[in-house]
Amino acid sequence: MKTKSLLSICLICSSIILFSCGGSSPVEPDLPDTPELPTPEINADTVEVSVKSAIHIDSEPLSTRSSINDLYAIQVWQKVPTTNDIGYSWTECFTYAHGYFDDLSKAVIKLAKRYKYGITIAYIPNGKNLLHQYPDGVYGAPCYNAFGENGALNELVYGDGFALMHIDSGGTQVKGIDDYKIQSNGWSPIERYQGVVVDFDPNTESTINIKLYRMMIGFKLNISDFNSGVVTIRGMLGHKYNAYPDGNGNGILDIVIETDMMPTAANILGAYEKQMYGEYDLEYYTNLMLHNGTTQVHISYTNEEGETIELYRNMYFEYARNTKYKLSFSLSDAIRNGGIAAEVVEDEEMGEEEFPL
Repeated sequence: MKTKSLLSICLICSSIILFSCGGSSPVEPDLPDTPELPTPEINADTVEVSVKSAIHIDSEPLSTRSSINDLYAIQVWQKVPTTNDIGYSWTECFTYAHGYFDDLSKAVIKLAKRYKYGITIAYIPNGKNLLHQYPDGVYGAPCYNAFGENGALNELVYGDGFALMHIDSGGTQVKGIDDYKIQSNGWSPIERYQGVVVDFDPNTESTINIKLYRMMIGFKLNISDFNSGVVTIRGMLGHKYNAYPDGNGNGILDIVIETDMMPTAANILGAYEKQMYGEYDLEYYTNLMLHNGTTQVHISYTNEEGETIELYRNMYFEYARNTKYKLSFSLSDAIRNGGIAAEVVEDEEMGEEEFPL
């Protein structure tokens, strides 16, 4: 399942304009132990940043090519430098604008030139047919702002103070589920790509590329001595997936799901701030969060009497994106041994990674 497929998003700075947005200044974060942050002047000189996309395929083709049914969720954070009384400096990163689009030619972002920005884009191929849509036309997470203003399709909302729900997590809202919460939308099967830029300067940069990476992982369980009941795999929250016996003493569970956590400009910058005096540089940390992470994995067996036995639990399952993890085990041995302790069987068809025990 490994793939080097990626998309490239080009953010192209065009003409410099004067722009007044009245009461749309971002909400200042509550920092009681620090000096007040300077109020961003969005009505100062701004630059219009247009978003254009180009698809580059390194290996296998994308399952869905760009179409009018695709959706793009865009979140913009403004970076505000600040210094406390003892001279310690850091950068506050808070929401500036957000929106969801089916036409990137309409995604024009007005950026005040005195600040730098972090931008996150999530891309859902065929998203209009896959995401839940509310009666008012708004699509569900990650295109949904549960606590603020959603705006219309192909419209940016400035100064709302809230971020799009689940642009930082794998909670993509499947059609038919009207609950935006991650408890209902985690471990979703919807294909999703995401990428970030963490230090965009509208004064000095005229073009910037954001590579969108596929945000999926997979699990394949090959179960022997399996004659009744159900084997379930799940994360901490969200969907669970079941394997059933095939009548010949075997069962297979083969799933591809979104990762629990998605890279965003804000969480990359926040993590980098904590490590900036250590060995990590920003480029390293960005790549790390784009390609790796942790999730929770639980595997259990429920017999015909309804008794559930835990077979495997890993609270910090380390994974690489776009990798399918495979595990073969005997159900009777796993129950007898108090959990999975069988040898992992290689399966070339499944990719390169064994299930870490």
